[in-house]
This record gives sequence, C-alpha cells and structure tokens, in this order.
Amino acid sequence: MGSWSLTSKLYRFRQAWFMKWILEEEKDNMRYLLEGVQAGLILDIGSGIGSSLDLFPENRRLVCCDRAVPMLKKIKGRVNLHTSAADAEHLPFRDGIFDMVSLIGVIEYLKDLDLVFQETARVLQPGGFLLLTSSPPSLWTFFRLALGKRLHPRDGAFVNRFAHDRGFFILGRTCSFLQEQFLFQYDP
Repeated sequence: MGSWSLTSKLYRFRQAWFMKWILEEEKDNMRYLLEGVQAGLILDIGSGIGSSLDLFPENRRLVCCDRAVPMLKKIKGRVNLHTSAADAEHLPFRDGIFDMVSLIGVIEYLKDLDLVFQETARVLQPGGFLLLTSSPPSLWTFFRLALGKRLHPRDGAFVNRFAHDRGFFILGRTCSFLQEQFLFQYDP
C-alpha cells in the first residue's frame, strides 16, 4: 500500500470547492451513521492530515494512525489525541483496546483486506464499532485509476459480505456521490 503525499496532485484536487462539497456530503452520511454510537477510545486508521476527525466528539480519546508521518504531523488543535506512525496491516496496539475503529478512504487502496480486518478485529473490543468507506466501481473511480492511482474498487454487497464473514454485522449503510459508508458492530 503506497502512502499519500501532501504534494500529490489528487490530494490537492480534494481541496477544490466542488470536492469539498462532495466530501462534506460523505461526512454528513457518516455523522448520520454514528448517531447514538458511544465510543470512548477511537482508532482512526489512515488519518492523513486529520480531515475526518471532526466526525468524532472532542471529549473522546482518539488515536490517529497513518504510514505517512509528514501527514500526521499536520494534525493539530485537538485534545485527547495521540498519533502513531503505523501500517493498517500491522497495528502496534494491544488486543481489544478500542471501542471504535474507522477506516475512512482506506480500503480502496488495499488489494488484500484480510490482514486489515484481522488487525481491526484484534484491536477492537467485542461489541465495538467499525466505520468504513468504500469506493465502488464508478466513473469517478475509473477516472482515479486513469490518473495512476492503484485502487481496488469494491461494491457494497462485497464489503458487507466480506465484513460479515469476519464477525462484523452491519448496522447502517449510506451512499454518496463518490463512496459508500458503512457502520458495523463486531461480534466475534
């Protein structure tokens, strides 16, 4: 899995006004999924510069994890926040420590999801939550592929079945222009 770069053309493209609107729609969908979810300690895998951190209440303890250390260094202005330079497939945390794990904008970059789901299940306590997004096959996804991104688009049925087979049960699913958003609960 390659690391995002702060100088990546596609990353800078995300700052365009229309992309901000699309990304805000995705966040609104995830906020809807998270309504009523109580989580004390949250792991955000693939945090980047922290663009999704406003999804989680300020009073929650949050660990941001990413392979790209320069991006983690850009995360600022939040109490109860720790960062960890780590790979989603080899998490440096003890078993069952987190109440929630998020994988926002991550799984489309992974060819093999098995290790990530194993690691997520390992660090998530039973009854914990998994918030994730997936890029389904679409015109936008194929545009990103044409720009040279190594993506692995997966439709919602595949994501739901894959997660279910590993002990994650769907609580909600929403769709936006670019991605699908899922909330699962872990029940080993």
